[in-house]
Amino acid sequence: RRVHGVDSMYDYLYYKNHYWDGFDFTDDRLIHTPIYDARLDDFFKKLVLPHEDSVIKEGNILLAKAKNSPELFKYTLWWITHFSEDSKIMGMDAVFVYLVENYYMKGLATWLTQEELQKYIDHAHKIAPNVIGNVAPEINLPDKDGKMQSLKKMEAKYTLVLFWSPDCGHCKMEVPKIDSMYKAYFKKKGVKIYAVS
Repeated sequence: RRVHGVDSMYDYLYYKNHYWDGFDFTDDRLIHTPIYDARLDDFFKKLVLPHEDSVIKEGNILLAKAKNSPELFKYTLWWITHFSEDSKIMGMDAVFVYLVENYYMKGLATWLTQEELQKYIDHAHKIAPNVIGNVAPEINLPDKDGKMQSLKKMEAKYTLVLFWSPDCGHCKMEVPKIDSMYKAYFKKKGVKIYAVS
């Protein structure tokens, strides 16, 4: 966006694009100092848009820069993997799955034992079907009248799959809000809800 002929994002983009200038990606010793960890933390938490596509893009760029330094590559892959796995931001599980499929499963995590590697792979396979943007797996459950209802057979442009419990405190607060939003906005837009209790 331009304000008075000046790109309002220029300073941010310049800083982000030059953040790693002068950093020696050939010096494995840097992982034994607080410098690299702090820079990774600042970069991914303050400069990279907290969206899986942005994290994957920037992670790939960093891993490519570190590829000729075994210890720096190892630490970078470990750091980004755990950053994505531990993130409280919705969608970061896609980063974890991507890293496992494109680095760990391709033999680039050479420091892991076969057993450790298998844990990463199993976890990625477990969460991959539920990554945002993927089609949900089939759910076929009885409704309140005992008639089987298939998620895949619901005819809607968008379907909200809602897992809830009648004795859940958060559910008691949030489900009525979802119901109100559905009645006020979503229903007329063709959204349907598949609720699982």
